[in-house]
Amino acid sequence: MQKADILIASILICFVAAALFLVVPAQIPEGFGGALSPRLVPQAALWGILALALVILVRAARGHSAGIDRIARSELLALIAVPALMLGATWLLPFVGPLGAGALLVSGGGLLMGERNPVMLSALTGGMLLLGYVLIYVILGSSIG
Repeated sequence: MQKADILIASILICFVAAALFLVVPAQIPEGFGGALSPRLVPQAALWGILALALVILVRAARGHSAGIDRIARSELLALIAVPALMLGATWLLPFVGPLGAGALLVSGGGLLMGERNPVMLSALTGGMLLLGYVLIYVILGSSIG
């Protein structure tokens, strides 16, 4: 498993480096003055993937590779439910707007993680949507759509 982790992490690092330095600059425009660059989110995601690939590489090099375990039934259900929740929220976005889709995404995610307290679900949903509003509209001065 250690050799496989090193190989996969190395391939992932090469892929991310190619995407960061070749694909994103060639395919996504820089943007306009005073606005957020369209490259920001892809670059942030790629830097995050690069950091995680480096963690895998370092752990494998130190001999801390993960062993092979059987996949639990709950993990398989989560593998289906989480993308279904994201697709559902994305599909509903034009009909209910960002607020409704965001509420579905956050509260649905809380339910999938086992949260059943309605007060906590409401606070979590409201808090996350409020933080998103503050970040996008107040701090960044941008808009959605």
